[in-house]
Amino acid sequence: MGRQRIHENGTLVIEAVEAADAGVYRCEVANGIEPSLGKTFSVSVHVPPAIAKGSNEVSVKRGDIAKIACDVTGEHPLLVTWEKDGAPLVPSVDRYETHEDVTPTGVQSVLVIHNTIKKDASQYVCIAKNDYGKTRDVFRLVVLEPPESPSNVVVTERGSRYVQLKWTQSSKAVTRYLVRYWRKSSKGSVLQEREVDGLRPNLMVSQLHPGTEYAAVVLAENSVGFGEPSDPVHFTTASEEPGAPPMNVKCEPIDTKTVKVTWEAPPTDKQNGDLRGYYISYKLEGTPFSHETVNRNSKHKLFGGLQAASVYTFSVKAFNDVDSGPASEEVSCATLNGDPPSIPSVRVTGITSSSVSLNWNTPANTMSPVIQYLVQYGSDDEEKSDLHLPGNKDTVTLRDLRSGTRYNFRLAAYNMYGRGDFSHNLPAVTHLSDGRSLQTTTESEVPFYYRTYFVVPVAASFTVIITAVVIAWACLKRATIIQKNAYRKVYGIEYYGDCKLPPGTPLVSQYARGSYAPTMEHPRNSQGTEEAYDVPWDGPPTRTGMINDGIGSYARLKTQGKRNIV
Repeated sequence: MGRQRIHENGTLVIEAVEAADAGVYRCEVANGIEPSLGKTFSVSVHVPPAIAKGSNEVSVKRGDIAKIACDVTGEHPLLVTWEKDGAPLVPSVDRYETHEDVTPTGVQSVLVIHNTIKKDASQYVCIAKNDYGKTRDVFRLVVLEPPESPSNVVVTERGSRYVQLKWTQSSKAVTRYLVRYWRKSSKGSVLQEREVDGLRPNLMVSQLHPGTEYAAVVLAENSVGFGEPSDPVHFTTASEEPGAPPMNVKCEPIDTKTVKVTWEAPPTDKQNGDLRGYYISYKLEGTPFSHETVNRNSKHKLFGGLQAASVYTFSVKAFNDVDSGPASEEVSCATLNGDPPSIPSVRVTGITSSSVSLNWNTPANTMSPVIQYLVQYGSDDEEKSDLHLPGNKDTVTLRDLRSGTRYNFRLAAYNMYGRGDFSHNLPAVTHLSDGRSLQTTTESEVPFYYRTYFVVPVAASFTVIITAVVIAWACLKRATIIQKNAYRKVYGIEYYGDCKLPPGTPLVSQYARGSYAPTMEHPRNSQGTEEAYDVPWDGPPTRTGMINDGIGSYARLKTQGKRNIV
């Protein structure tokens, strides 16, 4: 019977006892004479713990819940514990838990790991024991993670409408890459995506816009999902000439000799690079075009020195580093037959808490009378209001103003040739509600360089500078006089303005660097000697040398003089 053998003496031997071998056994003896003899035996089998064999590797995505099941058979009571990296694993409320369920053959212990992270990837040991033995089995937990970010994303080639991107592979397990790119300079830019096979870490990105700044990132994907994006790479496509002309080109006559031309930049998506400026072509009817250039920030230009009552044609085109774009449609307008009115002279004639009265002189214009006036006014914190008045008016009272508020007023005149320039802003402050005056101004605002805050500091600065110059000149003059007096004291002669000395005057050469013994007779008293040698040696030059031989000569001469004192 395989594991069971009966010896000649009737002994039953069961090898490799199993739990199924437990039961009641009966031994009977017979020799042919009745009755036969027999005996019953009850066999109990005590089973040590055993762990069912199966897959010992468990894989889980990072962040998911991992469950490792250990199925134990054996005689109760069974005790199951877990170890990680050779140390007992203590279940915690936060992330580790164990659950046990009784089965017909033993127990099942399940280790639960919540919110798995990379360091959870390890070997876990299930240990089972009872009163009859002990066993263990090893389980391996694999935490699957998305791939790392691609690195070293660079632009290897660039054109006006494409770039070649290249990067370093994240790992061999990458199934594909996703390249995302967008325009940086455009509000509400649409995110574009391109897929790349996991074995090819490069991509030619096409259908880009010329002269445009882009940003791009690369993501890697594996069986778990996408990893974090790479650091963004920034690039600008090469420029092309503008693809559209400037918009809304208009011309407006200003006076008999001046026309104002205005325009707007081409559409942003048609500029194809940074604009550098505009070419403006203009001509008198029947003559060839002339051209002017303005910078990219200009959106208008005044053309002066034109002929009166003449038609001029204008067109504008933008240019960048590559070339100029198409020209706009031509617009034409004629200079005026006469000039608009000159600037009126305005003054404030009355102020109350709710009104300001203005008066002005009618501009002199023999060509065309004033048709109407435009008064613009408002406080510092509100929009300007317009008031049109007939041309025969020269006064107005503006009512319903706020008390104690500063208002600005300006005036322009119209005639048949258009509106003239506005006057300077004329400020005035309405009185308080009780009638008290805060400030009144009856003259137009003057230029800043006439105002007190500018004039006073400038005047003070000039005063300081002039004073410093005068003091310096006086000090220099005084030093010169002292030198002359000292010279007379030493030599007892008059100083000559042309630096010529009388014959026989001893000279000290400016080149003398050795010892020097004066030839003149020194005073015989200590005081006289000190006075003689304390004379500064920086007198005026002569034909043959210099009085001053430098600090060294002065020191040596003074020392020698002291040795001669008696």
